[in-house]
Amino acid sequence: MFPSAILPAFVGGAALVIMAIAIPVVGLVLVNAMLNPTTAAAVLTSAAETGNQGVQVGLATLCVPALIALQGLFTLGLAYFLAAFNLFWRDTMHVIGVALMVWMFLTPIFYPPYHVVQKGFGWTLDVNPMHWLMEMYRGAMVKNLWPEPTDLARFGVAAVVVFFLGTTFFSTQRKKFADLL
Repeated sequence: MFPSAILPAFVGGAALVIMAIAIPVVGLVLVNAMLNPTTAAAVLTSAAETGNQGVQVGLATLCVPALIALQGLFTLGLAYFLAAFNLFWRDTMHVIGVALMVWMFLTPIFYPPYHVVQKGFGWTLDVNPMHWLMEMYRGAMVKNLWPEPTDLARFGVAAVVVFFLGTTFFSTQRKKFADLL
């Protein structure tokens, strides 16, 4: 019998490999911005208006592998759940694309989080695990801030719970896979 658990893990692992290749490139850009602030003068000028102090790369970057590991655990749990769910509802892949786009726009990546809080939707940041993760990445890679232990623990618990629920659902539905394919 083919070990079906390999397929979602392979997809998640492939995404982590791509991320492992992209992180050093982002690191080079951040170091360049830190060493050559005049090349990023317009960005830093507009950032100063929001209270941003520019790029500060430092020892906090050492926590990035731990964040990647937690993200991998979280993603693998989602992958196991969605892989099994896709067999029952074939349109899952179409809904996932839309849901991921909505989730991306609900996570302050392209805009500062204070905009969400000012509009009265700060509670969405409190329940969004990707916001917690992005803030830890942003702090470690751009602001040279170690993640708060409570934030790290909160995302760690979320990652373990999602992984446990995803793998449990996958393994309980595994017997039905042959019939549904």
